[in-house]
Amino acid sequence: MKNIIKYIGFTLSIGLLLTSCEDKEEFTGESVLAWGDQPITVTSSASSYTFDEAAIDEDVPSTYSVTVTASIAEAQPVSALISFKQTGGNADGDDYSVGNITIPAGSTSASTNIELNYTGDVEGSESFTLEAMADGNFNLSSAYSVTVTIEDKINDVLDLSTNWSGEYSYSAGSASVTLDFCEIDVDVLLFTGAGGFVGYLGATGACTEVGSLSGLPDGDYFIVLDLYDNPHAQFGATATVPITVTYNQDYIGTSGSFTYTGINLSSASDLYAAAIVSVSGYNYTITTL
Repeated sequence: MKNIIKYIGFTLSIGLLLTSCEDKEEFTGESVLAWGDQPITVTSSASSYTFDEAAIDEDVPSTYSVTVTASIAEAQPVSALISFKQTGGNADGDDYSVGNITIPAGSTSASTNIELNYTGDVEGSESFTLEAMADGNFNLSSAYSVTVTIEDKINDVLDLSTNWSGEYSYSAGSASVTLDFCEIDVDVLLFTGAGGFVGYLGATGACTEVGSLSGLPDGDYFIVLDLYDNPHAQFGATATVPITVTYNQDYIGTSGSFTYTGINLSSASDLYAAAIVSVSGYNYTITTL
């Protein structure tokens, strides 16, 4: 009889133990996340785009961007990840940036941006094609790819800075007189080879004028110094007022400076041609006069 009782007790214990384990597995919901095989749709407003890199603001990288959105019909208990790979084109990662799309658990959509980078590289038009990929157990409802063409990847901007700071001291009887060159007002102008006014390269009244030129048809142009006002002319001093023009073209390597010495403390207001700028495409050659 004792053996039968022990057997029944052992059987009941095993049954309770199994029931307890099964209940835990069935009701906690922690061991398996049930989710449906929902396809992801990836879209953008167009399948191809063409942008002009020359119009990109270096300080605002998102000047040109393409928004790509991924959506799913029903929210899932796990996050869905969409990544991108370049499958065509001759551009590279220096020309653009793009992030993954993560649709968080419980959500049905998310987006990312493809942004163009300003490189200023001297090269022809480039393009790249990106293809979307669904990671993990998700899949795409249909293949998605987008092609972006980048035009005018040439930097034709020549920056100029013109400065004439300095001073001249001399004796007038028993007094010492110092004349500040910065009190002279010089503007910097650009003219065509035929004498037509193109625009200003600086006209603020400051001792350093800054400006730039770009988009000019091929040909020769004159950098002209406009001695707008010289309050020191009345004193009769004839010391030279050296005016230095510094120029630079980013990414190209065209850079240098020259000093114009054709203006002195007694010079009258007038226009003074200082140099010739020869333009050939995006190439500039500076010849002093």
